Amino acid sequence: MPSGVPLPCGVPDVLTVVDLGRLSPTTVLVCDFFHVDCAVSLKRCYVFVVMEVGSGPSRV
Repeated sequence: MPSGVPLPCGVPDVLTVVDLGRLSPTTVLVCDFFHVDCAVSLKRCYVFVVMEVGSGPSRV
């Protein structure tokens, strides 16, 4: 490898499309930061949401 950093055990020097698909994660974390304005109380609430998206039911 040009960077001189050794690869983890089982990772080939050259990745093919099949190798990339096999090594990709099965679960992804998605996050979003937004605000909600309340017209009655004139307050702003900031919300940060993290959601796990995978093969099973999603968790918030």
